[in-house]
Amino acid sequence: MTEFQSSLQVFRGVESVLHGRLVDGKISCRSIALLVLPTFNERESIEELLPKVLGAATVDVLIVDDGSTDETIEFALEFARGNERVSLLHRSEKRGLGAAYLHAFDVAIASGYEIVMEFDADGSHPTDVIPALIEAARENDLVIGSRYVPEGGIEGWSVDRRFISFFANMWTRTMLSRRVRDWTAGCKAIRTDALRAIDLECVKTSGYGFQIEVTWKFVRSGLRVREIPIIFRERESGVSKFGKSIAFEAFFLVWRLFAQRVFGTTKH
Repeated sequence: MTEFQSSLQVFRGVESVLHGRLVDGKISCRSIALLVLPTFNERESIEELLPKVLGAATVDVLIVDDGSTDETIEFALEFARGNERVSLLHRSEKRGLGAAYLHAFDVAIASGYEIVMEFDADGSHPTDVIPALIEAARENDLVIGSRYVPEGGIEGWSVDRRFISFFANMWTRTMLSRRVRDWTAGCKAIRTDALRAIDLECVKTSGYGFQIEVTWKFVRSGLRVREIPIIFRERESGVSKFGKSIAFEAFFLVWRLFAQRVFGTTKH
């Protein structure tokens, strides 16, 4: 048994970062920003994406894997061993996008990063926007890579998918606030000091719902929110994680948040 195989066998049984830069839930940060890539069976995508991310800006990367059954973990571990800016957090079972980001937020705060970034591991988000997100986050608490502002857009989606996304965002803007145009965006830069100021313990949603709920907490708290344009491109490989259950979760979440806004029953 090789050293890699032995390490991986232990690694799969615990929830921790095998790559040695994380100790007691902290990363030895080498940048002001930690970019988080949640993965589940994204072997093909991250092989192409990781070099682009690291070449776009000086950021550290945390891969949060939710028990992939392909070779995502093996590839990520080997990549992390060869690059001190990359760390890997393996969670032994699939717990959802929201839980992955919340875990990563805790790591970013504990490690002393100024900015934590959300980014899709499937290559849908353009890596050339990373420097602009970081720069905008110097003066804003939440920066959203937005498809629905001037110069933003979407490429490669079906008519049905476009309609669902457009309706979800129009519905959320109508019910909650028009301060944000792209409520379901998954490309973000967030100041960690702002994360400390809002209550994330009650966030239980995933997918679209998670993005809406976190953004709403920033808007509701009066924090500084800015959108910058991105072109979102449909993934070229792998399988999309989007499904009807995610859309329904977001729909009913907006009703709940609307009731909380009207009756004042929510914490920030």
